[in-house]
Amino acid sequence: MAEYVVGQIIANERMFYSMHDDQKRARWAQQRYAECCRPLTDISIGILGVGDIGRRSEACRCTDEFPPEHTAPSPLCAAVAAVTKLLGMHTWGLVRAFPQTPKCPYIDEYR
Repeated sequence: MAEYVVGQIIANERMFYSMHDDQKRARWAQQRYAECCRPLTDISIGILGVGDIGRRSEACRCTDEFPPEHTAPSPLCAAVAAVTKLLGMHTWGLVRAFPQTPKCPYIDEYR
């Protein structure tokens, strides 16, 4: 599911659906598509509930890119957050109550 969500973010940011429609109509709005894209690192994503979609501990195991104190899986960590963080996006975890411990290493900010 995480890959699907990130794929949809990329498709929307890169205007894939509009490009496909224009291609079917044999049109090409070159200027529009040349200026459409912002880097993935400029995107902030909010994940409501931090886990209903992607809560699974397997996705929360950190790689060598993260500090050693974050090596244990966190039940609050979302697979979507793991993928977006690896792509350099700023990730918000939208929660009803702020987590005490452990916090997910893939969430930059809880709101």
